[in-house]
Amino acid sequence: MIARLFSGPFHRTWERRVVTIMRNTEFRGLLLANFLWWLTRFAHLLVSGWVALSITNSAFDVVLLTFYQSLALPVMGFYSGSLINRIGSRKIILVSQIVYTTVYLGTAALILTGSIAFWHLAVGGVLTGVCWGISWPARRSIMVNIVGEDRISDAVVIDYSGQTTAGVLGASMAGLVTRFLGEASTYGFLAGLSCLAVIVLITLPDYRDRPSGLTPVTLSAVRSREIWRYISRNHAVLGVLMLSVVMNFLVFPNRSLLPVFASTILNGDALQLGLLGSAHAAGMLIGLIIVYWALNVVRNTTMFVVGSLLQSAALVWFSMSTSFAISMVTLVVAGVGQACFSIMQSQIVLTSTDKHLRNSILGWLVLSIGVGPLGKLNLGAVTTLIGPKFALGGTAAASFCIIILIALCLPGLRRPRMKLSDTVK
Repeated sequence: MIARLFSGPFHRTWERRVVTIMRNTEFRGLLLANFLWWLTRFAHLLVSGWVALSITNSAFDVVLLTFYQSLALPVMGFYSGSLINRIGSRKIILVSQIVYTTVYLGTAALILTGSIAFWHLAVGGVLTGVCWGISWPARRSIMVNIVGEDRISDAVVIDYSGQTTAGVLGASMAGLVTRFLGEASTYGFLAGLSCLAVIVLITLPDYRDRPSGLTPVTLSAVRSREIWRYISRNHAVLGVLMLSVVMNFLVFPNRSLLPVFASTILNGDALQLGLLGSAHAAGMLIGLIIVYWALNVVRNTTMFVVGSLLQSAALVWFSMSTSFAISMVTLVVAGVGQACFSIMQSQIVLTSTDKHLRNSILGWLVLSIGVGPLGKLNLGAVTTLIGPKFALGGTAAASFCIIILIALCLPGLRRPRMKLSDTVK
């Protein structure tokens, strides 16, 4: 029976949705570059928090570092769309990857010489935050150029599978290398992988040289007021932006407390920290499989809302745990919710917006993600007042309630998307 399943509907679906798109050599190159980018990013977030904690012995400073790492996102959200159109996605991604490599090399050198200080980590965090704010929408935008409008949903799912695998490997790598070889070796390894990503990106073509097929209405001709008018009447996109604000303010900052929970509450070390990060990433891999098969029968907006709720509830559970095993399970559940949220976040925006507005709305999505620094400051203040357990649990519970309220207040969340001609005259 199993053999019949894999040779029947499963095989045909796999051929149609995965194998055919993977025959595209340019997509494979982008997939590899994105995998290396996410691998080093996940590892960097964990090891930088560990280094900050070892330098300052302060949970607040660990949260403060994540604030610096996302400080530039609100600014980049305003300009990333126009920069992508003027400079081109490939050039933006390439330059950003070079900056990442430089930051990793510089941090490794500072650790080796014994001169590392918290402000060094903060400066590196700001630089990588600027690069993330402009390269993330560029990586999503270039995907449409490579696979076309009709294959974008499959491309997003496949790309997210690479991101999820990178999360598992990146967290494990950070924990193992840091535990046995030290922080400097971890940063040196990240620099090497990032350099490899640069080499892969150089092989990709510049899609600005190709005919775009767009009408004379350009993104620069669309004012912010008109874009907001479009978003406010497109409840699918509006819901994505609003829930992204909630999750980035109340939920995602809680990840910065993982080193604190691993060290002080669960009495672990860098290896246990890596295992916690791997558990969350493993849950994302499970969620990826669920999304892949459910996308044809469940509305993308439904999966988006359910994923947000599941992640919030799981983190409330995590905050109450004093067992390492139970904490691992809760992070797996949170990872499932994260997968539903993250995949649908990009998929809804890419499939529910007019292509002339896509880069600009991706920039607005970065802007909504940019509330993260405020959320991290809020979490740092609350952690100082009531401790990490109640701070994490309280913010996650508040997120759960607000998500339900937003879902109830957007009855048009599942209406057909708006067309550019409806708003831009």
